Amino acid sequence: MKNKKIINKVTFISLLLLTFVFYWYGKEIANYFDSKWILKYPKHHAFPFAIYTTTFVKWLINEASFGLFTFKDVKRAAIKKTIECCEWVNAKLTNEELIK
Repeated sequence: MKNKKIINKVTFISLLLLTFVFYWYGKEIANYFDSKWILKYPKHHAFPFAIYTTTFVKWLINEASFGLFTFKDVKRAAIKKTIECCEWVNAKLTNEELIK
């Protein structure tokens, strides 16, 4: 069991180092093996994250309704709760400092 853990750690570290080596020296390795096709990813295979993310956020802000409340209500409540927590922590810290 212990050997398996050690092998897993060694494998993880070696793959991590290999990833950084390919990241830093990928162009040189591709040029050495004359395989420049490795560096160019086909555009029709790319997933359009920017378009989908923008569309989702616009829908969330403008149209999303969860029955009794909207996304704007949830966002405002979260910000209000965060501010209240910060004020509570500040009050506790300042009161404890004054007592000591």
